[in-house]
Amino acid sequence: MVVLVKRLRQKLRKELVFETNNSMVNDYITQLVFRSEVAPLTYHFRFKLDGSSPFVFIPGQYLLLKIGEFFRQFSICSYQMEDNTFDLVADYFKGGLASEYLLSLKEGDKVFFKGPAGVFIQQPVVRPVVYLATGTGVAPILAMIDSVVKKEDLTHPFYLFWGVETENDAYFIPQLTLLKQKQSLFTFALCLSQQEELIAPPFYKGHIQDNIFALLGESLLLSNCDVYVCGGKEAVESLKEFSLTNGVPKEHLYFERFN
Repeated sequence: MVVLVKRLRQKLRKELVFETNNSMVNDYITQLVFRSEVAPLTYHFRFKLDGSSPFVFIPGQYLLLKIGEFFRQFSICSYQMEDNTFDLVADYFKGGLASEYLLSLKEGDKVFFKGPAGVFIQQPVVRPVVYLATGTGVAPILAMIDSVVKKEDLTHPFYLFWGVETENDAYFIPQLTLLKQKQSLFTFALCLSQQEELIAPPFYKGHIQDNIFALLGESLLLSNCDVYVCGGKEAVESLKEFSLTNGVPKEHLYFERFN
């Protein structure tokens, strides 16, 4: 009975958090603008909103893609206010409901979303920031970084460490390079866990944990940073433990897991 009560309380707390943080959730009708394979079995999608509902999101939030009676969660990679479009990045899994649906779409097809929602969001920048992402977990973090780059009064450095298997699995390098050119306080590194050949920056061999301290430098302690972690469940748990072990306070650690 005690266990059951605890579970009910946890469920109610989760539902309360969802309602509290998603009071502005809307339904959206969109059209597919384009789809592009940016890495093996990884796709970049752009959708245009019809403008019937206001689109306001905090960088880091996600949308729910409607497929029949089902919904699938996708983080917003970027939003272009000038033409009312937003971008998503998704891996393809054969037989997956969302994967097969997204690849069946043609340019101009209507697609339905609900959102934006989620509590994994960019916080005010009051100290150095370190973003740790694996795979498509970089999507919400790209939106966060873009919002930080635009801050005119920025004084703290911020870093992206993005883990993928090989150089062929990396994408959006021109966009990241442009962000770095716009803001000298931004640094990014691609950590390649299964790369055999010699490579040059911004590519580095090994996992994020193998490179982070050498690239941050001795003058910046991870424990003095805000740390954002996003990616697959196992990777996020590992990077969370890594961050906590290296002194990052729980209140300065933000994370989201992709199932």
